[in-house]
Order: sequence, then C-alpha cells, then structure tokens
Amino acid sequence: MKNSNICDCDIVHEDIIEKVKSKMPTEEILGDLSDFFKVIGDGTRIKILWALDESEMCVCDLANVLNMTKSAISH
Repeated sequence: MKNSNICDCDIVHEDIIEKVKSKMPTEEILGDLSDFFKVIGDGTRIKILWALDESEMCVCDLANVLNMTKSAISH
C-alpha cells in the first residue's frame, strides 16, 4: 500500500520556492500572528468580536446580547 501523504516527485520548483520564501513573514510577525489567533481562539471572544463588527456597543449591551454578565464580558 502506497502512503499518499508522501510526495514522490523529484522535481524542485526553485522559482516557486524562492517566491514563497521571499514573501514569508519574519519569525516575529509569525509569532505575533500566532498570539493573535490564540487570543481569538475562544468562542466567547469571537462572539464579542462578531457583535462589535455589527455595531459599536458598551459592555452593558454586549452582556445583554451574549446573555453574560458585565464582569464576564470585561474579563
């Protein structure tokens, strides 16, 4: 049985490799992006962002929309 996860071609496309490498963000930027996605990786945070994308709201309004306490929203 052949493992379909292994690339068995021998051709290296140097032009593509160099193009992608030249556009690859720095380790610092990748780290920042990783941290950002960790922050929004929580469902409640996504709900807050979604709600705020629809309209600017105060904590009281957010708490009401999400059926949460003001304290939980602020946290």
